[in-house]
Amino acid sequence: MSHDNILQEAARHRQFQELFCAELGLPAPKPWTEDDEGRYRAWIENSNRRLTEWAARRKAIAG
Repeated sequence: MSHDNILQEAARHRQFQELFCAELGLPAPKPWTEDDEGRYRAWIENSNRRLTEWAARRKAIAG
């Protein structure tokens, strides 16, 4: 997927989010910030680490 296609897809998602929120009577969603990105990446890395540890424990138990 090219960079332009990714930007177009993101714009379509934003439009949908805004319409959906408006239909539900909710405020428009906040834009994604660098802080949000950092928290998201930390959450993903933590989840990956925990999954790797869990898989290693399962493998050790299974022998």
